[in-house]
Amino acid sequence: MTVCEVCNKVSLLAEGGDGYDDAINELTQTAKKQDKQAAKLTRVKRNQLILEQRAAKRTIRSLKKAQQKLVDRLRYDLQNSSPEVLRGLATNRDLMTDYLLKNGFGDATADWIQSQQEMLGGVFEGVQSIDPLFNSNQFDPRSFQTLQLENTQAVFDDLILADTTKALRTALTTIDVVDDTTSVLSALANTMQKSTGRQLTEVKTKISEFGRASNAIAAKEAGLDQYLYTGPLDGLTRGFCFHLVNKVVDSSQMRKLNNNQIGNPLVSGGGYNCRHSWSPVSKGYVKAADLELATDQDIRDANRAAKGR
Repeated sequence: MTVCEVCNKVSLLAEGGDGYDDAINELTQTAKKQDKQAAKLTRVKRNQLILEQRAAKRTIRSLKKAQQKLVDRLRYDLQNSSPEVLRGLATNRDLMTDYLLKNGFGDATADWIQSQQEMLGGVFEGVQSIDPLFNSNQFDPRSFQTLQLENTQAVFDDLILADTTKALRTALTTIDVVDDTTSVLSALANTMQKSTGRQLTEVKTKISEFGRASNAIAAKEAGLDQYLYTGPLDGLTRGFCFHLVNKVVDSSQMRKLNNNQIGNPLVSGGGYNCRHSWSPVSKGYVKAADLELATDQDIRDANRAAKGR
């Protein structure tokens, strides 16, 4: 199995929540059969996949714990706090956010940040496997801190806390009308549970985006200006991606790419729900692994395909 075939297998199996374990086990066995250079990239992909799987599982557990803790706390407060206090909570955004953070969602946020740190460790390990002389202490932490903050805000402030605030406000408003604590709490739990599926889909997207963006920052810090585009070649592959998969794009070519959808292709790949990713590589690695370099014609073809031409 070639390096690019391994990368395709990883991306295909990692698309959904299923298949993580099979992909990880297969990559472990594949790396044992490859030559040294090919095995490097295989192990990097495997390790990063393990961290993404861990982040997804941790987020699921954290959300379930937070939701249960919130329901338990609200049950207690409905029995022991005055109606005026709860009405004030429902109408004050800052109080509501503080209430959620103190009752489970602060812990969930901390778990997310820890997952980010672990994924960053995998990114650093990947760069060092390509360039053993590079030390992670050489990275400027401020760029990664900004990325972490933006990513956390997108996941929790804009998504999870926003959804939960709406559900809790509805519950507090309803309890004033319907004097039935049990039904209100049950409705709150059901609403949060239903929103979890959509939240986890978005979380997985953010995990992928965080990985791509972290790799891009790390590559820049390490002086790596070439990227191998990896992912499946099948009936779902966009035209933009079709012309780039299994090819190495340098930084000057990257600046010319346009997926005609969202943001910089270095972070967004081929666009919404893209299954492909960039792996920073050194010139020495490109030569040792005999990787194919993208031509300027490949770049033009990818851009034209993105515009439907």
